[in-house]
Amino acid sequence: MILYGWIGSPLSQVLNKLILIRQGIIQIEGLDNQTTLTHLWLNENGIAEIQGFDNCVMLKELFLNCNKITRITGLEKMVSLEVLYL
Repeated sequence: MILYGWIGSPLSQVLNKLILIRQGIIQIEGLDNQTTLTHLWLNENGIAEIQGFDNCVMLKELFLNCNKITRITGLEKMVSLEVLYL
């Protein structure tokens, strides 16, 4: 399963918490327009690469534990990040 954002939908304008634990997600795409997202829990999936968070500047919590991540990059713009759980 690939996680895509809801580009252009009314939901994308108000979404602030997204919890998708154990959903078989292997890739993250399309979250770059989710500017209101503050909490994202993607733990216990099959994600190998951290990407697609370029505009998630409001993100405070990012849970990626129990995935297949081997390299951490692309977190530079997450200036509001308070919790990163790998």
